[in-house]
Amino acid sequence: MSMSMDEAAVEAIVERNIRRAMVDSGMGEVELASRIGLGDNGFASRPDGLSPDELVRMMEVLNITPEQVFQGVA
Repeated sequence: MSMSMDEAAVEAIVERNIRRAMVDSGMGEVELASRIGLGDNGFASRPDGLSPDELVRMMEVLNITPEQVFQGVA
């Protein structure tokens, strides 16, 4: 299933915002994946993205709001 340009742009903005929050927190992908309960394979175990519950846990761990996650999305 191909993504429209808009969906791809939104995904890129969200990923950039989450990565910025990770840098700000000093947390790497492995630690973040572990803290939100993804297990040994981390984010690789979720090729289609996080579940809503996992996304909420990630925002809690990174101490960011949905507004921060979607900042820059029109």
